[in-house]
Amino acid sequence: MKNNLQKAHLGTWIGVVGRDKEKGEQSGLTEMLDIAHKAGYGGVDIFCASPHLALDASDAEIEQLVRDLSERGLGIGTLVAPIWGLNQVADPSKEGAFVDTVRKTAELGVKIEKAGGPRARNIRIDTGTESNVKLGGNYIRRFQRSAKVSRECAIVVSGSGFKLSIEPEPCWLFINTPQRVFNYMSIVDHPDAQVEADFSHLYHLGVGTSLPQADRLGMTLIQVLEQLQDFIGDVHVAQTDGSTRGGEGHPDTGQHTWLMDPNGKVNLVEAVEFVRGLDREIPFATYDGCLLPLDEFRDQAKHDENARVFKELIGSPVEVPA
Repeated sequence: MKNNLQKAHLGTWIGVVGRDKEKGEQSGLTEMLDIAHKAGYGGVDIFCASPHLALDASDAEIEQLVRDLSERGLGIGTLVAPIWGLNQVADPSKEGAFVDTVRKTAELGVKIEKAGGPRARNIRIDTGTESNVKLGGNYIRRFQRSAKVSRECAIVVSGSGFKLSIEPEPCWLFINTPQRVFNYMSIVDHPDAQVEADFSHLYHLGVGTSLPQADRLGMTLIQVLEQLQDFIGDVHVAQTDGSTRGGEGHPDTGQHTWLMDPNGKVNLVEAVEFVRGLDREIPFATYDGCLLPLDEFRDQAKHDENARVFKELIGSPVEVPA
């Protein structure tokens, strides 16, 4: 058994995804790094798009990021490839751009390391296509082709020394039920392709949130984890109250909440212990609070308490700065 989940990371995308730029709701990368540092996280997972770190970031911008991370004692776990808008499922002509975006994300990770920054481990994607897209008689063919595109992405990132994390979620086509994820990953079939197990999302996959009421599944999170255990290599320690919510530019999905949410549906202790029992290296876990209400998201005390609970869950020392 590996000594898994040794560091707690914060996902920086929670300051951007689903938030209205025009209304000033988005938080820049520096603000997210400050939140992570003040709360005592050991690292961050970075959203590789404006207003955080663009794929075409200049050498000066990369060097500034390296300094910012070093000053705050933060590592990098995962880089999120900005593949949304590249609907390669409904529009096969975008497959090349999809893979190229993943390649550029991996190249950005290499540039960060060469500039003296921490080495990222994973490049993250999903299918980039909402689960309500109708494909008719083309569903099986497009399912297989999408998985093969993800395999191409895995080959690309593996060549730069990274792993490809694929994040199942109720709102993303082909990876919105446990069985579909299992079938999808079986087609991807690459040693450096893995499932990113977000406890909130997988809870909703088990329930069958994206399915008609008559087709709901009623699986527990542990049952979902058991079905996907051979593929899990990346983890989001995340909570949900069981509700769904969308946001600016983001379709409805399971609502993330704070880990200390008294209405949380996820047994976090049980889920963490399951992942700890997997016989593979998963050196860090990430908190995903995507779509948290804005007023709560901007409350540093909430982040501090969340990080404390997170670190108690994974047994990591709290490193709150003086």
